[in-house]
Amino acid sequence: MKTISILALRILMGIIFVTHGAALLYHQSVPEFGAFLNSEGMVIKTTCCNSTSNITRQRRMMITRMNKLQLKEKTGSQVSP
Repeated sequence: MKTISILALRILMGIIFVTHGAALLYHQSVPEFGAFLNSEGMVIKTTCCNSTSNITRQRRMMITRMNKLQLKEKTGSQVSP
């Protein structure tokens, strides 16, 4: 009887973890979760919107830094990075 209880508990915990992971993917509540699963060998299609928005945000930050550095070079003043 004890072995059946442990087996049932292990199966139930597996179902809970799979359901939790599926909910994270469906609601996109963890950034780059699909990319993480891909890196671990589980092929999951990542959403284009999250990847695109992250890339766009990174590009904007890089352009802002470049503009500040150019302004600093032109004026010779101290500009925070």
